[in-house]
Amino acid sequence: MKLKLTFLASLWAMAACAQAPLQFTGYDLNPGSAASSPTGLTVVGNKMVFAAIDAANGTELWVSDGTTAGTQLLKDIYPGAGNSSYPVYFMAAGSKVFFAATDAANGTELWVTDGTTAGTQLVKDINTGTGSAGITISNMTMLNGKLIFTATDGTNGLEPWISDGTPGGTQMLKDIYPGTTPSLPSQYTVCNGRAYFQATTAAEGAELWATDGTPAGTVLVMDVSPGAVGSFPAAFTALNNILIFSANDGTNGYEPWITDGTGSGTMLLKDVRAGNPNSFQSGPGTVYNGKAYFNLNDGNGYALWASDGTTAGTNIVKDLASGGPGAAYLFIEYKNKLYFRGADANGFELWVTDGTAGGTQLVKDLLPGGIGSAPQHFVVYRNSLYFTATAPTGSDNQWFRSDGTAAGTNMVKPSISTGLAPVPTNVEFAVFDSALYFRASYDAATGQELWAMKDTSTTPPPNAVSNITNTGGFEFYPNPNDGNFTIKTAAATTGTITVYDAGGRMTYTGTIQGGTASVHMPAHARGFYFIQLQTADTLITKKLWME
Repeated sequence: MKLKLTFLASLWAMAACAQAPLQFTGYDLNPGSAASSPTGLTVVGNKMVFAAIDAANGTELWVSDGTTAGTQLLKDIYPGAGNSSYPVYFMAAGSKVFFAATDAANGTELWVTDGTTAGTQLVKDINTGTGSAGITISNMTMLNGKLIFTATDGTNGLEPWISDGTPGGTQMLKDIYPGTTPSLPSQYTVCNGRAYFQATTAAEGAELWATDGTPAGTVLVMDVSPGAVGSFPAAFTALNNILIFSANDGTNGYEPWITDGTGSGTMLLKDVRAGNPNSFQSGPGTVYNGKAYFNLNDGNGYALWASDGTTAGTNIVKDLASGGPGAAYLFIEYKNKLYFRGADANGFELWVTDGTAGGTQLVKDLLPGGIGSAPQHFVVYRNSLYFTATAPTGSDNQWFRSDGTAAGTNMVKPSISTGLAPVPTNVEFAVFDSALYFRASYDAATGQELWAMKDTSTTPPPNAVSNITNTGGFEFYPNPNDGNFTIKTAAATTGTITVYDAGGRMTYTGTIQGGTASVHMPAHARGFYFIQLQTADTLITKKLWME
């Protein structure tokens, strides 16, 4: 392992856009031209874990503390020449990260790590022997501090399971489709203290199910399309205490539905496209300013719609293509507005909305000519929105940075090598140690490796600890504490919890669901810290003391 490259990008190609200096640091984890191809970048406490390849160990679990020396192999789970454990499907869970990995004795099973070698271990051999448990990332979520996931024990087929990270606390919730036939639970989405999902039975087909994390509380919500055909619920979006989803009742096509978790409270939200044609395109929406936003087709092409959970309050925001095949996908909130990939005559480009027709507009046509730059992988870092898109040359995938204006939306860095795609189309981002981590190929001699980009400007980012409020939003106790404390909000809040030390270094990140969360920071220095709660529309920072 060696440091590959460090340079200050004054962004000579961006003279027209006064961007802050960006420092890029590369880590050549697999020295030479072979790539380490890091994936699954996931923050746990004051470390980041991920999967990477090196010549000696194959694809195994790695860890980084943000330094060159501290970026190293964490555990060779499947030892031996030519063997790899292929860690995948990382899911952060407070002070731990769940993932799937393979070894010779157990096959592919559920593992957990706290970022240390001793704390990286098999949770349970669910499908005993060398059989695999069939775990996939699309079928995992956190519910009240426990992992809800889909697995098979080799006897019951793929069914819903739950784990607290211990063997005894890892069990099947329910054999929904009895016997070896799988019920194929998928698309777990947490709403109002329950995880909703699609599952299949012989009698009902694929229908809407929910679990509160107990066997007795794992139930069919409603047979939306009576009989064995199934309504195939999908595109789940949690809005306050209701779930909006797509389903086909056999009469209206795929339309938006809502549920409060009861059969009587599960109903068609609106028949957007009258009759049997579908209005709902697969893919979840997002919540912004108290409404759910998604892509619907009323017969005049796909367009941006919003709903407050009522029929009257479910309406088109704007037809991006003025009657043509417009569309809206991949939403992210930034500077109190909603940015997304939208389509009009320019192809797929960066759009923004404030929830009104007049406030919904193209930010910039990055790839002129109707082809579209197809922006994706949106992430907010410090005071900017970053994403990937096809470069103006149309030859590769590049980094872009935006302040929300056309003039302030530009390519971060030009290609170093002609024809080389520095940023892979399936890039992953992780904000860690005040930098943005990702994988990229910046020269042909090293292949895809781990990179960090740090904004070195002195302008405080939105999450800077210089503006501290100790009132409102949430409470935490005890204070002072020993690194273990509880956070509570007045409402059933869902959001992200981040803890920074006095120097602004991130030391913990986790999530809050249902208005409460437990934070465990066993390895910390004594002193003041800042705890931050980020929800869909608020950002609050408070001060705490750890002994």
